Amino acid sequence: MDAIKRQSVAQLREMRKSEDGKAGGIIGALYDEGTFAELGTFIKNGDGNFEPVITGYGAVGERLVYTFIEDGSREKGAFGEGAAKKIVSLLDLAKMNGAPAVGVFDSAGAKITEGVNALGAYGSIMRKLSKVKGFIPLIAVINGICSGAMAVAARMFDIVITVKDTEGIFVNPPSLTGGKGDDPALTGLSDIAADNIDDAIDMVKKLLELLPSGSWGAYIEPQDDPNRRTPELETAGSAKELITIIADDGIFNELGGFNTPEMSTGFIRMNGNGIGVVANNPAVLNGALTPSAASKAARFIKLCAGLGIPLLTLVNTAGYDYNRASENVPYASALASLTETYTSSGCARVTLVSGQAYGSAFTIMGSKSLGTDIVFALEGAEIGIMPPDSAVQFLYGDRINKSADPEAERASLLAEYKRDNSPLEAARGGDIDDILTYEETRQRLISAFEMLIFKL
Repeated sequence: MDAIKRQSVAQLREMRKSEDGKAGGIIGALYDEGTFAELGTFIKNGDGNFEPVITGYGAVGERLVYTFIEDGSREKGAFGEGAAKKIVSLLDLAKMNGAPAVGVFDSAGAKITEGVNALGAYGSIMRKLSKVKGFIPLIAVINGICSGAMAVAARMFDIVITVKDTEGIFVNPPSLTGGKGDDPALTGLSDIAADNIDDAIDMVKKLLELLPSGSWGAYIEPQDDPNRRTPELETAGSAKELITIIADDGIFNELGGFNTPEMSTGFIRMNGNGIGVVANNPAVLNGALTPSAASKAARFIKLCAGLGIPLLTLVNTAGYDYNRASENVPYASALASLTETYTSSGCARVTLVSGQAYGSAFTIMGSKSLGTDIVFALEGAEIGIMPPDSAVQFLYGDRINKSADPEAERASLLAEYKRDNSPLEAARGGDIDDILTYEETRQRLISAFEMLIFKL
């Protein structure tokens, strides 16, 4: 009898394995060879078929990682109570063990035959995601259709990677909205766009190396010299240029690069330690702190704060976006959200004013007054109430107009105003801890973060 039972289980396992479809290839690409162990293997749906979602755990770069994979090649990945039970159980285990969870989404939607119960199943996943978010890293990969309630669940993950030329992530199906929607990378629904599933899995592996969890750190033995000089910072024209100059080996893992380009977010290493970066991008809109830029920064800072990832803020902004459309977003709410995120963040924080910092945008972008641990400024930075051109016109407009040589008078007053708005004035008031030369910047930033490494 025992032999018959063992044979029956073996046959079922073989049947189950034969139905892995696309999921089998993803497991092989993600996990270290031979380490993946499936969970909830024999759970079936009401039709007597194995649930079209694979759940399990294994080692990725010798690190524990949990995964669920919806398999659109079986029953179109139809989602129901059994699938939800498997995913919820997996997320519980991931939180219990302080390990990352990766979700691969590929489902045409709810299992119609389960009716309202399928809707409750979506709710159970959303509830569980809200409970584990901030305790463990959550990475979503959209490898097919991800619509309706499941799109909401996917966007609850910390980082969303979409695979090009798949149906993508959307709330309402294209059949109801008149054709395929905009590129998720451009709408903010996606953080990273991968060319194919293999590229997406490679990106997941890179992110897992940077994201800490449980007793595992994000440290990797550095190859780059922590004392490397960085004189080229003086001519850096964009946020990405500046970030790659100070990062170990010039590697910047950017999130949302095609969305809201006036604000850059992503991960780097500094002397082997994983660091989150938020940076105004002066190459787009003079780094204006637009409503969408504020929202993008706030979301990323919450990710870093929740997982205890140190945060570097690079400030180079002429201030706010003087645009009626921005005011209608509404603007103040987006800025308030960013401010609250900075003030409530408990992770180690360092800010570098690398260029312009005018108006209250200087305050909101990780200033000392919002609780940032260390604030530096580069020697060529400009800090003040208003941008120089606007301030000089506001203060001395009549004097310039009445001058015998208006252009020369404007230039003279502009130079004087810029001298008065040097980082030295802010440093004297305690808003800047030190003024750095371009050459020493990487070294000083590394020193600051290593000093804060045991921050409680």
